Amino acid sequence: MKKIVVLVLLVLSVSVGLFGQFDFTLNMFEPETIDARSEALGRTSILSSSGANFIFNNPAMLSNLSQKNVQLNGRAVFGKTEIEGKYEEDGYTDTYKYEYSYPFHMKLNGLAFGMPYEMPNMKLGFGAGFRSYYDLGFNVHYESDEEGSNYEWDRKYHGGFSTLVLGGGLNYQEKFFGGISMSFPFLSNFSSEYEDNEDNEDENEGTMKGSFFTLSGSYILNEKITFGLRLRTSFNLEWEEEDDEGYDGEADFTIPSELGLAIEIKPNTNFKLYAEYLTRGFGDFEVEDNYVDHDLYEDSDNGYSLRTGFEAGTNNVFRGGFFMQSVPIYEMESYYNDNWEEWDLRNDDKPQTEIGFTTGFGLKMNSQLSLDVFGSYSFLSYEESYKYGDYYDYNQISNEYSYSKIKIGCSMGYSF
Repeated sequence: MKKIVVLVLLVLSVSVGLFGQFDFTLNMFEPETIDARSEALGRTSILSSSGANFIFNNPAMLSNLSQKNVQLNGRAVFGKTEIEGKYEEDGYTDTYKYEYSYPFHMKLNGLAFGMPYEMPNMKLGFGAGFRSYYDLGFNVHYESDEEGSNYEWDRKYHGGFSTLVLGGGLNYQEKFFGGISMSFPFLSNFSSEYEDNEDNEDENEGTMKGSFFTLSGSYILNEKITFGLRLRTSFNLEWEEEDDEGYDGEADFTIPSELGLAIEIKPNTNFKLYAEYLTRGFGDFEVEDNYVDHDLYEDSDNGYSLRTGFEAGTNNVFRGGFFMQSVPIYEMESYYNDNWEEWDLRNDDKPQTEIGFTTGFGLKMNSQLSLDVFGSYSFLSYEESYKYGDYYDYNQISNEYSYSKIKIGCSMGYSF
């Protein structure tokens, strides 16, 4: 038994750490899913999490556990975002490029424990866990070629927002499930270092704080269909930082609530289907900093996240999925302002859509030990061109936006 545990831990460490991370957080306020089975099933999670990981995604289902369960979760991502642009005015040209990437490192992003407790006509479940909620560990590189004068800078970010989660659920007659969890900030520190090719340098350190509730429920209609519901309450994310010269900065972000609806369909014992819809209230994000209180994404339309997945097999299973979700990236457009008699600029209020595909498998090592592995690929690209100035003398700007991400990881579960 000890040899099996050591072997699985080795597989977990290698699969997470081997490839490293090269990616830009396309939406810095997109929560981590924290479950390999869920990731493989198109990032669905309300009804597709494994064991104790339900504490993060649907605490009501903790009451469906048959044994005590521990889940260890890890992942790595690699890929990059590139934004290449050109500014032109009366023969003057400035080309520039932003590149966002993740450095190589192994990431254990979640640990969970869950246990059942039976009562007459009712079953309870309790859980506790640690999760990386927002991961801010990425690098930014900028370079500009302005009429032969090169300028470059780099900024490296570390840390993010992590939470300690406590909660539980109840199960009435194996049909109705309800649950609640509370998330507290835990080890939520971040830092950054900046340098450019003109010998300028600085360092920042800070903390992030915020607490919220997750309310959830499930209903088993029959042996083939189950419905799920999750509400994550809105919360205030406090961001405080200080640079190496003692300057203090702070910002309070209003993170809107998230509502999720899910369904699980089991046509037969060897095949399952999952679908999930989540809200993305980009128009309701707000930020209050040292200077002003305003909407974070201006007049953005609200978005959504649609996730689907399938699972085939019993003990050893194959999984696949597809997802599409709104992200707070917007095309810039120009329009002619009759009042000012010039070209003006504005953002398109419609968020761009990230498309992704997922796959993975699950292995039942023995009656107590399981291993789930996943891989996903997502992408987004577009081109934009706009101008501003008066009708006859205007500046032309063009940008190419290219994003791609590969994410891999696994979860190990142990029941006792």
